Amino acid sequence: MAHRWLLLLLPVRSGAYEGSCAGKCGSWGSDCWCNDQCEARGNCCDDYAQQCGQPSCEKCHRYTCDEWIQWDERNTCESLKKEWGCKCSGCKCAASSGASLVKLQQSVHPEAKCLDGSMAGYYLRRGSEASHFLIFLEGGGWCYDQNCEAPTADGTLEDCRQRSTGKLGSSRSWAATKPDHRLSGMLSADASANPVFHNWTLVYVPYCDGASFTGDSEVDGLHFKGQQILNAVITELETKERLLEARKVVLSGGSAGASAVLFHADALRERLQGVCVATERRRMTENCRQDMEVLALADAGFFLDLPDIKGIRCWPNQIISLFNVSRGYSGLHSDCLERFKSEPWRCLFPQYYADLISTRTFLANSLYDSSELQYTLRLDCSPDGRYQRSCDAQEMARFEELRSAHAAAWRPLAKRPGNGLWAVACVDHTLTWGRWTDPHWQVPEDGAGLAEAVQQWLGGQSVHFEDSVPWPMNRPCSGAEGTGARRSLTGRPSPELPAPQAASYDPTHLLLGAGAAACGLGVLCLLQRRKPSARSPDGLEMEIRCQSSEIDTRRMAVVPSRKSVIPKLGPTLLGVKGSGMPIHQDPFNFGNLFLAICIRFPEGAESAALAQLLGESESEEQEDCEEVFCEAMDPLLSAKQSKKVTTQDSTKHF
Repeated sequence: MAHRWLLLLLPVRSGAYEGSCAGKCGSWGSDCWCNDQCEARGNCCDDYAQQCGQPSCEKCHRYTCDEWIQWDERNTCESLKKEWGCKCSGCKCAASSGASLVKLQQSVHPEAKCLDGSMAGYYLRRGSEASHFLIFLEGGGWCYDQNCEAPTADGTLEDCRQRSTGKLGSSRSWAATKPDHRLSGMLSADASANPVFHNWTLVYVPYCDGASFTGDSEVDGLHFKGQQILNAVITELETKERLLEARKVVLSGGSAGASAVLFHADALRERLQGVCVATERRRMTENCRQDMEVLALADAGFFLDLPDIKGIRCWPNQIISLFNVSRGYSGLHSDCLERFKSEPWRCLFPQYYADLISTRTFLANSLYDSSELQYTLRLDCSPDGRYQRSCDAQEMARFEELRSAHAAAWRPLAKRPGNGLWAVACVDHTLTWGRWTDPHWQVPEDGAGLAEAVQQWLGGQSVHFEDSVPWPMNRPCSGAEGTGARRSLTGRPSPELPAPQAASYDPTHLLLGAGAAACGLGVLCLLQRRKPSARSPDGLEMEIRCQSSEIDTRRMAVVPSRKSVIPKLGPTLLGVKGSGMPIHQDPFNFGNLFLAICIRFPEGAESAALAQLLGESESEEQEDCEEVFCEAMDPLLSAKQSKKVTTQDSTKHF
């Protein structure tokens, strides 16, 4: 009988022991994790799969399918299975469906068309919080005459016609599903990556009208129907997704999509909620839904009406030319149009109407927005003289003027009770993807992160996080202390380089210098000899170019994957073409930057130096150091590969 009691007692004890995930799924266990990130880190509690019902993601060669996908967003479970024979069993990519495309029906919404006349639509991912909606308006610049000094209607139409052949002007090539790994930052369904909106219903509205979801006209065969598209999407959500029963609706967007948020937030709130607060122009209506809250979250959409470094209103002229052609002014903020009846173009720039926005609004913006630095001010220099030429005194003055102009322009909106602001003194454009939970990006330094600030604002608080220091005094995000990459005015990374070595040779100094350069670039390098391998995910092509067989070990040249070249400053570092991390995951927010280190040691020092670097004894078999591969590694996943890809530069605001 005692044996029977023993058999009965053993199962009772099985769930709770040191190192178990019992009762701890999704959180910290005992010196181990019980969440969906532990497999990538290699520190899961030993019964994670059993207790939490999430089987281990099967590896394909050295990495899991989820890791391959996070490293290169063009990968999918399906492509890995087809091209590399991966099984991907137990992986998130296999179980996740992402957001599904809903095409608008022409019979119901005949005018909701993209530039080329194809029907617009939206991607939908239903969340467990059915009463909470995040409506995200995609960005992607605008179409306009590239001659900003004297833009013409013909030049604008030609640019819009070219745009109509791609995804930003046509829905013909839109995928049926937008996978979760393409929805990052504030759009992610992963609670660890997105603690704020992960369980909200996401409505992702692709951008295909070229004019920030405004306009209701057809010009020379082009359909400027952004207003019709937005109205049709909201109608669909009202009739099919019970949007009118929502408790919280956040209208958000990035760049050109964020401009649309500022244009349309008040109109959307009045449509969904009614007029709940009387104003001079509107009476409070009886159908006010006081149990619903409609809010606006604009990421990098506060574009200013400013002249460039030569005094030319470059980008303002271009965007005005677009609205003159598209006749899109009627879709702008109605109170602003009432204020500037004879100058409706002013309502394109929030500095002229920010005080009129009555919807509770949160602004996420860089004080030194890289898009405005490049396309509005047309600066082609770097304040610290790295990567680009050094800015002169006049250019530095304009650089600082952008910061003060932003602060003054958004103050009436940011200071209104119930509103929020997170403005960082670092160079970047769009922040709710790669900077959403980045610990290096806080305001002030060592203060609040962006996701944290938004969470406070959603809770009803007025939040105001605005850097009071100029660039680069928020040191973690500017890279002033090596915690992040320095950035040029165009948002490109400026690598941290060590000082030139002394004339006398010391292998230890050389290795330390090379290591410092790699760390300054945010890339962890491993030096090893690699033999040609079969076609597999971890045997992808890399292109190494060594300048000559007589490399001066006291000099270094860094060549990014783009074609600009930095003057030589130390041991030789050479660029490698590769696809790299997605832009939203890259620590520089600038994909496709890889390094290879080609080192030729002085005669007799090669073996000792390699042994010191690799931690090997002199008795171990030494490898030839004619070419040493330095593999770029994802700091999150420690992935060690890159794919060959051609990188295209942006030519417009994004």
